[in-house]
Amino acid sequence: MKLSSGLALLLAAGAAASKHGIEEHHMNKASHGLRRHLESRRELSSGKLVSVIVEYEDEAGREQVEGLGHVTVSIPDIHAIGLDTTEDRLKEIMENPHIKNVEMDEMLHALAPVSGSLRGGRRQLAENELYGMTMTESDQFENAGGMKICVIDTGYDIDHNDLPGTDDGVTGYSPYNPDDDAGAGDQWHNDGHGHGTHCAGTIGAIGGNGFGVYGVNPDPSTFTFHIGKGLTDSGSGATSKVMNAVEDCVENGAKVISMSLGGGSYSQTFDNLYKLYNERDNVLIIAAAGNDGNSVKSYPASYPNVMSVGAVDRFENHAGFSQFNDQVEIAAPGVSIKSTTPGNNYATWSGTSMATPHVAGVAAKVWSHFPECSALQIRNVLVRSAVMPDDIADECNDQFGHGIVKAKAAYDMLDAGGCEAGDVEGVEEEGSIETPGGCAQGTFVPPPPPCDDAGVTIDESTCDGTVVTVTVKTDQWNGETTFDIKKGLSAVHRVCSFPGQFTEYVNQYCLGPGDYEFEIKDSWGDGICCTYGNGKYTVQVDGGATFTGGNFGSSAKHAFTIEGSEPDETSSPTASPTAAATETTTGATTGTTTGTTDSTTSHDNSFNTITST
Repeated sequence: MKLSSGLALLLAAGAAASKHGIEEHHMNKASHGLRRHLESRRELSSGKLVSVIVEYEDEAGREQVEGLGHVTVSIPDIHAIGLDTTEDRLKEIMENPHIKNVEMDEMLHALAPVSGSLRGGRRQLAENELYGMTMTESDQFENAGGMKICVIDTGYDIDHNDLPGTDDGVTGYSPYNPDDDAGAGDQWHNDGHGHGTHCAGTIGAIGGNGFGVYGVNPDPSTFTFHIGKGLTDSGSGATSKVMNAVEDCVENGAKVISMSLGGGSYSQTFDNLYKLYNERDNVLIIAAAGNDGNSVKSYPASYPNVMSVGAVDRFENHAGFSQFNDQVEIAAPGVSIKSTTPGNNYATWSGTSMATPHVAGVAAKVWSHFPECSALQIRNVLVRSAVMPDDIADECNDQFGHGIVKAKAAYDMLDAGGCEAGDVEGVEEEGSIETPGGCAQGTFVPPPPPCDDAGVTIDESTCDGTVVTVTVKTDQWNGETTFDIKKGLSAVHRVCSFPGQFTEYVNQYCLGPGDYEFEIKDSWGDGICCTYGNGKYTVQVDGGATFTGGNFGSSAKHAFTIEGSEPDETSSPTASPTAAATETTTGATTGTTTGTTDSTTSHDNSFNTITST
C-alpha cells in the first residue's frame, strides 16, 4: 500500500528519513503514525521496543519479517501480522521488497461512560421499562431467529442471570488468551471492566423474567452471541488484537458486529479488513462515533464500510458529547441507558457506546426476517427508514446522520419492497462509490473527479459564472491536507495533495449557480495550525462570502450558495501550478452569493484519544 500523499508527505519526514538512512521510496511504506514516530527519534534504538502492523506482499515477506520480532497476531485474510520488534529493525522491515505497508499498532479504548453508574442488587423487583426500546421500535416485533451477533469489547459476564449463557449457545474468543487458560487472565467470558457486558445487555438481555432489564432481542432462543475480547480488562487493546477479534467473529459466522471502541488514527490495513469482511463475507459492522463532542473522526466508526452511530437522549436531542462529522450515519438512544454489568449488577451509563448496541440489535432483528438480503441492503434500509426528530429540517446531517434508527419502519420497508428496497440505482457505473458512509450512504455517489493540482488559477475574464478562490498555507505535514468542493453529494473539484511544507497555494474555480460545500480535511486529525506550523485556509466567493480557519480537527466545512442563471461555459484552470505566496484579486460576477459556516469545525488540536463513549 502506498499512501496517496506519500511523496508529498515524505518532504515532511525527509530529515528523519535521511538521519535513519531510510531511502525515500521505502519511507513511502510507512503510515502517518510511523512517520511521525520516526521523525521524533534522534536514532533508532536496539533497546526500544515498538509494536507495528506489517502488511506483506507474499509468503517470503511474511517469513522474513517474522524473524525480526515477536508475532502478536496473524491475519492472513489481508496478509498482515502484528509484530513486536525493536526500532533499529524498522529500517530492515521497510527496505524489504516483499513488504507492502508498515504502521504503528496503536491502542484502541472502550469508549467509557460519560456519566456515572447506578448499581443495583442481584435482582430487581420488576423489569425496568427502557425508553430506548420504545424509541427504536424494537418492542414491536420479535426476532425470527438464526442471527449471530458479535460484540467486540472488554469481555462478557457469562454468569449474569439476565444474559444468555453457554446453554444459549454463547461462544467467544480472546486474542490475549486464545487457549482460554483460566490462569492467564483476560478470558472472553470474564469482564473485569464492565463495558462489554453493558453493551451486550442492550442487544440481548433476557426479557420476561420479571427482573433487571431487557434487550433489543430479549429472547435468547432467537439469536446467539459470539464475544470477541478485543480489549483487555483495563479497557484498552492494540489495533492488531481488535483486528484478530474481528477476524474470529467472521470465521464463526457472525452477521452483525458491534464495536463501542475507538482511538488512534486511520489505518489502511484496518480499512482493508472492514471492506473485505463487509463485502466478501456479507457482514454488517457497526461502531460508536465517539464521545469528544467535536468533529474529529473516530476509528473504526469512520471507515466507509462501517456504520457510525451517534447518540440522542430520551427527548431525541443530539447528545452534546456525541461526535459529529460526515461519517455519522445513524443515531440511537445513548443517554442514561440502563443495562447489565458484571456480578449480576446493572448500571446507567451514557455514550455513543450505549447507542451502538441499539443499532446492532435492531439490524440483527430486522435482518432475521429477511435473511436473503445482503448486508449492504440491510444497511441502506436502516438509513432510509431512520427518522429525524420533528424539529430538524435536514434530511441528513453530521449529528444525527439519516436520523434515529427505527426497527419497525425498516421491517415494513423490506416487507413492502423486498431486498430491492435497499438497492441503489447506478452503482454499477464504473468508479461509483457503493459504501461511502454518512449522509451519502444509500444514495448514488458518482465517481469523484480527477484531482486538481495544487496552485492552479484561472483567467477570470473567461469565467461566465462566479470565481471561487481557495488559498491554503500548509503546515509541516503537508501530505495530510486535502480539500474538495461539492455540489450536493458529488465533488466537482478536489485537491488531493500539496507538494510543499509551509507553502501557500492558490486555486481558482469558475462555478455556476447552486448550493456548494467546501471541506478541508486533515488525515491525522490535528488541523493545519498551530502545533506544526501556522497553516491556514481562506475561501473567497467573489462578491460574497469569505471563510477562513486552520485550527480544526479532522475537517472543517463551509456552505455557500451561488445565485444566477447557468453560465454558457465553465472555464478550466489554465495556469501552471504555482507554489509561491500569491495575492489574488477577484473580478465581477454574474451571480450573488450567500455564505454559512457549518458548525463542524473543531478547535481541539489533539487527535482521537477517546476516553469515553
